[in-house]
Amino acid sequence: MIGIALIALGVLVNLLSAWHHLRLMRELDQGGPLPSRPSIHAVLIARFPALLGLAMAIYLVCVHGLVS
Repeated sequence: MIGIALIALGVLVNLLSAWHHLRLMRELDQGGPLPSRPSIHAVLIARFPALLGLAMAIYLVCVHGLVS
């Protein structure tokens, strides 16, 4: 179940990133200002599933060991 949730979360983050990119490109095409720095929300949202996946990988290696 945790693996399925991580995959779903990764898909959601990917879709949100694509939507944010398209919105930003539309603003820039209309002469909007360039962002001065990366969106802190976007960075946090992108890091969340990465950290969860890393924690899950560490857990699996520590609890179940490496499978040869």
